[in-house]
Amino acid sequence: MSILGSILGIIQLLRKCRIFELIKPELRQFSQESRSLVKRSFCRSKHWMTMSREMLNLNNSGNQVIIANQFASMPVVSIKANSFFQSSWWTFLIPLKSANKLREQMHKNLCNLSTNSVQIQANKSSHFVWIDQPDIIVDSVKILLDKLK
Repeated sequence: MSILGSILGIIQLLRKCRIFELIKPELRQFSQESRSLVKRSFCRSKHWMTMSREMLNLNNSGNQVIIANQFASMPVVSIKANSFFQSSWWTFLIPLKSANKLREQMHKNLCNLSTNSVQIQANKSSHFVWIDQPDIIVDSVKILLDKLK
């Protein structure tokens, strides 16, 4: 549906009407230029096709991780958001409880793959940690670099 919405210009209309800022008010903290770049990417059908493929291939990705089985002592940093999405007026269509339960299990499984794993809790974040708490992304990279020294 989003692919069709992108092709028909509906996503572009949502962008022009600033609906993305209503859905994710934290976007307002970024400069207009940065925000425009991010929102413009949403208007491209390739964005939605990629996202659809990722969702369709989640089982394949999970199977690949199972095959990999163990990462020994390879450093792994798992950034865990507080919730997949924060509850709001528009999320009533999304099964948040189920999504969060699955997310919990995925993070647990990921951390169990390595004896050198760290989980960082992004308490003030939804799925969009890079928007809500970008400092956690930077800290995670620093942790990985320190572990590789």
